[in-house]
Amino acid sequence: MPISIASIKDIDNLSVLFNQYQKFYGENASLDDSKIFLTNRIINKESIIYCCKNDGNISGFAQIYFSYSSVTMQKIWILNDLFVDQNFRGLGIGEKIISHVIRNASKNKIKSVILETLQDNKIAQNLYKKCCLLKKVMLNILFTRYEI
Repeated sequence: MPISIASIKDIDNLSVLFNQYQKFYGENASLDDSKIFLTNRIINKESIIYCCKNDGNISGFAQIYFSYSSVTMQKIWILNDLFVDQNFRGLGIGEKIISHVIRNASKNKIKSVILETLQDNKIAQNLYKKCCLLKKVMLNILFTRYEI
């Protein structure tokens, strides 16, 4: 299953999965709102969305936002969204996407990749540990931060 950067031609398929991701976190966004949001991120180059495809359909994605560290004066990536279609879970897709993100961050001389997850999302936390992401700090009651 190849991983590629999403383009406008992926927007319909990606929007469906992104909307499922939003619902997973309790948001009630419409599919149209999800589509508009993702279209704007892609057109305005405000994020990179890596998609794992299976027979042309998107089975998982990660969305990366760009920022900087003032202390190191270097670029950092924020892995804001990671989601795998429930029909494809348990196949190593999440691990494959994270590994792809880390490799590309290294190629692009990114200082670190930061992500957060709900503290009760044990599946995600186990995945991040498996991918050698370091647990840095508990931010508050809800989220735990990981960093490479």
